[in-house]
Amino acid sequence: MQFAPQASGGPRVSALTLKNYQDRPVRLVGRICSNNYLDPVGNSDSKSFIRIITQNRLEQGQIVEIHGKVTPQGAIAESGIVPLGDFDLTNYNSMLSLASKYDNVFGWS
Repeated sequence: MQFAPQASGGPRVSALTLKNYQDRPVRLVGRICSNNYLDPVGNSDSKSFIRIITQNRLEQGQIVEIHGKVTPQGAIAESGIVPLGDFDLTNYNSMLSLASKYDNVFGWS
C-alpha cells in the first residue's frame, strides 16, 4: 500500500461535495466497505459508495483517507492512502461541515 505524504492532495471533501471537484485532486475519509469501494464520511445514503481506482488491496473495515483525482464518473483515482486506525468518523464529519462554512479559518479549499 502506498502511503500518501502528509501534506499532499487537495481539499478534504465529503460525499456530498465530491461532485464539485471533478478532475481535481481531493482527500476523502471513509471506511473501506469492500475491495475498491469506500463508504465515505458524510454519506447519508448507506447504499451510495465511492469507487476507488487503485492498484492497492484495500482491507475491508479499515478507516482511511484516500488522496486522488475525482473522475468524471465520480470515482477517485487513488494516488495515496493514509490509514487512520481508530478514528471518530462522526466528529470528522462535523469538522468537515464547519470547515466548509469557515474556510478562512481552515483554509482547505
